[in-house]
Amino acid sequence: MSHHHIKKFSVFGDGEVIECCRTPCHDALEELITQRENEILSQHPEIYTNALNEVAGNHALITELYRNIEERRRAKRKKGWRYK
Repeated sequence: MSHHHIKKFSVFGDGEVIECCRTPCHDALEELITQRENEILSQHPEIYTNALNEVAGNHALITELYRNIEERRRAKRKKGWRYK
């Protein structure tokens, strides 16, 4: 069994979680969401170049973003969740 946020955690934050997805179902759902996100993102390639330009050489921003990543990982470990 897997946990799954009804709305994507990384976008909407903590929210309602369902625990009834079996792992293959959860993985299939994540794959479908990724495909749909990629369809939208492919229409806006400037998102990637803008992000690259914003991060390049910006050590303060890199530190802040990495701190966010570590906090998210710690929170998931505390809940006993695996993370990618």
